Order: sequence, then structure tokens, then C-alpha cells
Amino acid sequence: MMKITVSNLRPVSSGLTTTSEKADDSKKTTTTAKTAESGSIISEAQQSLRQMPEVDEARVAEMKQAIASGELTPDSEKLARSMMDYFRR
Repeated sequence: MMKITVSNLRPVSSGLTTTSEKADDSKKTTTTAKTAESGSIISEAQQSLRQMPEVDEARVAEMKQAIASGELTPDSEKLARSMMDYFRR
């Protein structure tokens, strides 16, 4: 006679999938698809950023021209304060 203990019990698989298991699988597939899509979008955005210059040269030239012509008068105290605040972070 065989003694039944917890250690020698194994779950029996019927081969049938419950509605709950199907829903879980569907969620996993949807999540995986969304993750892959997000990764693709992020990769495209990163590629676009790599192609852009770090400095907007046209904007820098425009600002230099505005300063040179007197259209823009920089406030050196405000600029210094902003720089100090930035580096204190």
C-alpha cells in the first residue's frame, strides 16, 4: 500500500485553460506589444535627437545680433544669480 504525503503529490494538468488563464495570457501579450511599441518610439526619438546639433547655432547668432544691435540688454547680475542657482542644485 502506498502512503500519500504532500511531498509526493504533483498537480495534474488537464490540458484545459481557464478563462482567467486566457485573460492573463492576453494581458501579457498586450503588455509585451505595448512595451515593444514604446521601445520603438523611444528608439526613433533618440535617433532624431542624435541627429540634431547640441546647440541651435541659428538662435545663438540671432541672440548675438540682438545684443550687438542693442535690442537686447543682458542683466549681468540676474545672469550671475541664475548661474549660481543652477550650480547650487
